[in-house]
Amino acid sequence: AAAAAAAAAAAPEAPPLSKSLKDGTKVAHKEAENVAFVKNFIKGRITPELYIAMIQDLYHVYRELELGLRQHAEHPVLAELHFPEELERAEKLKADVTHLKGDLGLWALTGGPSPAAREYVAHLRELRNGGEGDDRAALLLAHAYTRYLGDLSGGRVLLRAARKLLRGSGRSGANDNDGLSFYVFDRVPNPKAFKNAYRARLDSLPLSAAAADALVDEANVAFVMNTRLFQQLDVAAGLRAAVDPAEVLLRNLKLPASERAEAQAAAEAAAVQAAASASRGWPQGGHLGVARALAR
Repeated sequence: AAAAAAAAAAAPEAPPLSKSLKDGTKVAHKEAENVAFVKNFIKGRITPELYIAMIQDLYHVYRELELGLRQHAEHPVLAELHFPEELERAEKLKADVTHLKGDLGLWALTGGPSPAAREYVAHLRELRNGGEGDDRAALLLAHAYTRYLGDLSGGRVLLRAARKLLRGSGRSGANDNDGLSFYVFDRVPNPKAFKNAYRARLDSLPLSAAAADALVDEANVAFVMNTRLFQQLDVAAGLRAAVDPAEVLLRNLKLPASERAEAQAAAEAAAVQAAASASRGWPQGGHLGVARALAR
């Protein structure tokens, strides 16, 4: 017993969850930022149509995510990090699309998301609904962390880029934020302070090491799903032939940097082949099971 106690005392202390999430998703975060659409958006080189396609897809993603967070608002992992009034984006995205496309925008929202967004929504729905005896709902936290903190961190840069885009195309409204409310957090006057408080709550969650690792794995899935949303927009812009399979992108995250470029080229080739055989040229395949994909 004394030996076991000594070994436990000598074991390294687990890092805070916020640090694990940040460090454990660095590669996936970088891969998402390197998609051509993201770079072109920041530089003001996308069309208004691509911007609208992006916020239409994000509406469907946020709608499903926020349904799940509300459904499981009393979950012990989710309750302390559920800020619907401060963070929810679905209704703001709906308002933006409606402003930019009118009745056609409402039709687009009810008409369904793009293939990449559809797979993302299906994955979130699986987490929300779960199954008897499992606790996948807790993994919704990884998607909330990835999306909301990302929106608060990069929102001002993207707001400026989007405002310039809409003004240049004559689509801005009487209100300076018409079509741009997705980026405006009226109830978060100090984003830096809010993010710090959010991370502090993450770190205070009473999670086992296995549960913390599962959240980091799922945050990588969230980045991959968002990477695929951006790739879908590159397909629409004619900059790539197809969207990479999620399972392949996840496997590539575990490769050394020296091998990642070659693996990425192989993934793109596989995506092109899948698109060629799929109906309407879209890549096919169901949503992603985290454990299945990460175990490969």
